[in-house]
Amino acid sequence: MHLQSQSEQPMAITRNSRSSIDRLKEIATAVKTPLVLHGGTGLTDEDFKECIASGIQKINIATASMTPLPTASARWRQRIRQHATLNSARRSQRTYENVKTHAAIFGMKDEA
Repeated sequence: MHLQSQSEQPMAITRNSRSSIDRLKEIATAVKTPLVLHGGTGLTDEDFKECIASGIQKINIATASMTPLPTASARWRQRIRQHATLNSARRSQRTYENVKTHAAIFGMKDEA
């Protein structure tokens, strides 16, 4: 996550970054603007939960959803002529499963 005003550099929250989480709590207390985590590559499930508990209200997970697709697509290209509809359904299912997994991590288990 990057926290940034017009006059400062982004603040990155990284794994086990106690000072970043403490700063996030300070900012969440000081502002009324909803805070957004712009990706969580490298963060653990516990890191996500701590960010939510510390004031994050929205988490973008597009990279986690899209990263597996090129590798999987390379394998599927050989079969795509025969199974185009099936492959599309598989990709959709995997993306759905990724979103569902993250929703559970974020405490939204029944909302995916």
